Amino acid sequence: MDDNQSGDLVINNQGTIKENQETIKSNQGMLKDNQGIILKNQGSIKANQGALLKNQGAIKTNQKVIVDNQKSLKGNQGTIISNQKAIINNQKHILKNQKTLDLILKNQQSILKLLRKK
Repeated sequence: MDDNQSGDLVINNQGTIKENQETIKSNQGMLKDNQGIILKNQGSIKANQGALLKNQGAIKTNQKVIVDNQKSLKGNQGTIISNQKAIINNQKHILKNQKTLDLILKNQQSILKLLRKK
């Protein structure tokens, strides 16, 4: 290898070194950008975890409300059954009272007949 070829290689290597340095610089810029994106994503993840915790709290509260509502429904069903029994009893009393009224009416009619005969 002569001095000219050797000099060309050095110049070539210097160009390659310069290109590599620019690539490294570019990669460092991209790395910095990616680190910024990672930080943003970590912030988003934290916010989502916070929202998830709130939602889990709301779900627990809703489950308690559902259980309370189911207990209320059971109580209301018991009240409805009691009311239906009371209505049936009242209807029985109404029937008895109607029979009694019918008897009173018959008695009054009998009394009227007797009074008319006199």
